[in-house]
Formats: sequence, structure tokens, C-alpha cells
Amino acid sequence: MNINCDLGEGLGNDAELMPYLHSCSIACGGHAGDAKSIRETVKLAIAHDVEIGAHPSFDDRQNFGRLSVKVSRVDLTASLVRQIKLVRDECLTQGVKLHHVKPHGALYNLMCEDQQLQAAIEDSVCEVDHELALYAPPFFTSKRLRVVSEGFADRAYTSTGRLRPRGEQGAVIEEVNAALAQTQTLNCETICVHGDNPAALEIIKHLTQRLIEIVPYGADAWLINWPQKIHPDILWAVLAAKKALEENLAARCVHAYCSLLVFHPDKNDIENAIASSTITTIAGKLHEVRVDYQVAAFAQQVNLSEQQVIDLHSAPEYLIYFLGFLPGFPYLGGLNPRLHLPRLAQPRQNIAAGSVAIGGAQTGIYPQSSPGGWHVIGQTDFEMWPTQFAAGDRIKFIAR
Repeated sequence: MNINCDLGEGLGNDAELMPYLHSCSIACGGHAGDAKSIRETVKLAIAHDVEIGAHPSFDDRQNFGRLSVKVSRVDLTASLVRQIKLVRDECLTQGVKLHHVKPHGALYNLMCEDQQLQAAIEDSVCEVDHELALYAPPFFTSKRLRVVSEGFADRAYTSTGRLRPRGEQGAVIEEVNAALAQTQTLNCETICVHGDNPAALEIIKHLTQRLIEIVPYGADAWLINWPQKIHPDILWAVLAAKKALEENLAARCVHAYCSLLVFHPDKNDIENAIASSTITTIAGKLHEVRVDYQVAAFAQQVNLSEQQVIDLHSAPEYLIYFLGFLPGFPYLGGLNPRLHLPRLAQPRQNIAAGSVAIGGAQTGIYPQSSPGGWHVIGQTDFEMWPTQFAAGDRIKFIAR
């Protein structure tokens, strides 16, 4: 499930929320935000691999864009184009592409009822880039734009599927279990939590850990998917579910970053075991891995100096999410985005044991000689087999 949030509204919590998100919608001057906040929020989104959208509104900062404003279609279109371009241009400056547009507040609600407003929004999006997606309610349709259906975890709905007016009691949901229950009733592509909700961080973290999808995987197995985001809180949820399933059902389980394959025939048993699991942070062992870095070719490809690559790669403590591909191969989270590089188009036939390598947004160590498509950036003589690693442990690379 895709989780999104409205950010850049000057509330001071963007940095806390961003690591959990798949996409964000950035305020662009109509109800909040300015060039500085847009620049900072785009930079933060890029650092966490979050898709970026523009969040335009009626030009009404006094009421935070939550009241209807009488304005002509021409003037509204011009205002929205200006707002969307502010985010679009900043994205281009920082080397990424704008992903979507999501109208804010009253504009979002009224576009579902007012054809002139919908036309103005479509006009503005098409003028900037007709390939941009439009985030909108599940019942909303457009003949001109690709619509991504959106539901709200922290807003109550009427019986007709419309958002309950904010002035009504219970319209805003701040309790995490109520938000999760609300989310499980929605049929949409992305779930939004409002950044200005006082409980936004608590709700998003709870959804990240408890919002799961269970799908059949063969005759007697099930694949459990969490929101597809590499994040420690998801790992703790996956490992807690694995422990509960192994202890309560004696089920065989295989986990990855955001998923768990369970060999057990009864889905209800699986759901009950996961619901009863206790999620805790694991304080694993810290492994120091000394590396002879050889990064000349890699540095050239990522437009950094050799020393910059070494410093960026050796700076973090990497969390081990799981072991796979080869026995004992650690998949690590925490690689600096400046070092992300797609895997080789043509895999190498023989990567030596002990090779430290980067593939996409991941880094790891080859425990034995193997074909592979990752970019080798160094070599270690750390004893890799039998493996000393476990999910929840950490690795610190040390240059020598």
C-alpha cells in the first residue's frame, strides 16, 4: 500500500514523516509554502526516495485553503499553473521529475462536484505536463488525466463516500487504531495522512507496521506484504510477525525487506498470530568490516571523488534486513542516495568472495564467489562463512 502525506506546510514535522512515505504533496504558495520551503522539502523527499507532487489550492493563506473562493476559471487556472510550476521547476533543478498534482482543501473537495473547477484543475495540470498524475477520491474520474485514487486514514467519511466536514465532531481521526480500521475499509491506490494532524507521525508509523496484505502463494502458503518501504520500523514488524508465526503455528517463514512468506494453509490463523504479535526494536550485534576500497570507476559514474565515495559509504551503521541471494549475503539498509546506481546491464560472471558492492539503493558483501550485477567498490577479508550476521544486526564499514 502506498502511503502519502501533505508536506511543506511549515509545521516542522516533515523530516520525521518523510522516511515512512512513498509520495508527498508539497504546498506551493496557495495555502502555505514558499520557494524556500519547497526547495527544502524536495531535497528531503529525494533523500528518502519519495515521489514528489504539487499541492496547490485556492489562493487563500488566511484560511489555509479550506474555504471556497469565488474566482474565474481563467484566473484559477493561472494561479494553479503558477503554483504547480514552482514545485515542478524546483524538482528539475534538483534532478528529479514531478510525479503528481493533488489539489488541497476546499479545491480538492469541490472539484468532485463542480465541473468548472474540475476543468480548471485539468487545464492547469495539462498546461504544465499532461503526463502528471492527479490524486483524487476513488469515485473521481477524468478523461484527460491519469487519476490515482486516494483515501484518508485520518478523516471520517459520510455514507455517500464524501469526507465529513472538518467542523463536525469526529471528522478528524487522531487515534491510531481508529485510523488503521478506517484504512482497512478503503478501496484505493494510496492512503493519505495529513501532515497537520497532531498524531500524524504516530498514525503513519502504526500504519507502516500494521497495514498488511495477505495473498495466496501456491497451495499452502501465503505472502504477507507490508508497505513497500525499506525502513527499520517495518523490519521490526516483519520480524515480530515471523516470531509469532513460528512460535504459535510452527510455520516455516522466509522474510525480505517488506514481506514474509509463510508456509501454512490457514489464512485466519496467520492473521490472528500477526495481530497478537508484539513489535519491539531489536538491538543486534555491531560488526566492524574493514574494507580495501577500490572506487575509481564507481566514483566516475556517480560524479563524486574517490574520497567522497569512501566517506559516504563508510559513514553509516547499516542495518541488516535479511540474508539472501547467496547463503549469508547481507542486504543492508542505509545507503546514502548519492551512491545509488542501477545494477549492471550485463552481470559479471565471477565476483570474488568478500567483495563489497552496490546495486541500486542497496549495498552488501558477497560471501562467496558468484556471478552478480552489483558494482564492486572494495574487498574485505572479514570471515563471511559460516555467517556471523543476523537480521537486526548492524554493519560498520571501516576504510583501511
